[in-house]
Formats: sequence, structure tokens, C-alpha cells
Amino acid sequence: MKTFGLLFVIAIFGVLGYSGYKIFIPHDRVELRSWSDGSVAHIPLGIEVDYDAPVVARDEIFIKAEPWRVFSTVKNVNKWTEWQSNISSAEMEERAEPGKKFKWAAGIMRIKSEFHTVKKFDSIGWTGNITGMKAIHNFRFKEVDGGTKVFVEESLDGWLPLLLDGFVQKELENGINIYLAELKVACEVSGKG
Repeated sequence: MKTFGLLFVIAIFGVLGYSGYKIFIPHDRVELRSWSDGSVAHIPLGIEVDYDAPVVARDEIFIKAEPWRVFSTVKNVNKWTEWQSNISSAEMEERAEPGKKFKWAAGIMRIKSEFHTVKKFDSIGWTGNITGMKAIHNFRFKEVDGGTKVFVEESLDGWLPLLLDGFVQKELENGINIYLAELKVACEVSGKG
């Protein structure tokens, strides 16, 4: 009987999530604070990260490369497999611009994404959907002395992050950390040639 109850709860959250109802969960993991450079606490883009989602993460890194190089590396979906160790496939048939869709895979996850913001050398963002989860992923690039400061925020909503929020939170934070480290290497190495 307990198994049936759990399956019923999972089914209800899935139906509510996919029907457009917002499942509100107070979120206290993300401080709405300034970035280390004192700039705004969030990245103003076409679609904001959902701070009320069960899982939200943010990070930043300095990359010793020009903003155009960093921006171009992030937006070139078809080359993600060349520098991201956890991406097994990435395919986009059109140019990166708002409304354009692309598909990619990380491990067993097959993700369908769509760009919501593409501002040359300034910012880029996309949404992504997989079973049980909706992501909003945003970047901002700021030219600083000697390179580029990269700011990233991501939120995950849906029944899966709701049920496994602690685990998904750690995975997202680790994933962003690895992503930024690999982006740094890709941009700094390509800039030496």
C-alpha cells in the first residue's frame, strides 16, 4: 500500500508539472547576493532562472581569453563534445539564436533545449527538458583586465528535482563546476594558437 501511495504522489507531481501548474517550494539555498565583482545578483536575460525551483545553482570563473572566444565556445553546440567530458552528443542544425532548438546527451540523459537569449559576446541562455525536469541555464560574460569573467546560473524544476532535491542539487553544483573548469581550459588553450 505504501508503494502505491508513493507512485500516486509521483504521478500527481508529474501531471501538475507537465500541465503548467507551478509547484511552489520555498528555496533558501541560493543567496540573492552580488557576484564577486559587485554586479547584480541575477543575470537579466530573456528567461530568468527560477529562484523558487527546488534546485538552483550559480558559479563564476575568470578565463584568460577574450569574451568573443568564450561566448563562441559556449554557443557552438556542435563542438561541445570536443571539450566537455560528460557530453556524449550535441547537435544543432541552425545558427544559435533565440528560438532555435538543439539536442544533446550527457550520460543517460537525452536533452532537448532551446536558446532563449543570444547576445553577442555578452550573454547566452537556454531552456532544456528531460523526463521529470525542466532547466533554465544562463550565462553572462564580462570583459575584465586580462580576460573574461563568466557568470552562470541554472535552475531545475519538476517532480524529479522536487523528490531528489539534495542529490540533484549536489549533482548540479558539481556539474557547473566541472563545466566551468573545462570551458576555461578549452578557451585558454585555443587562445594560445
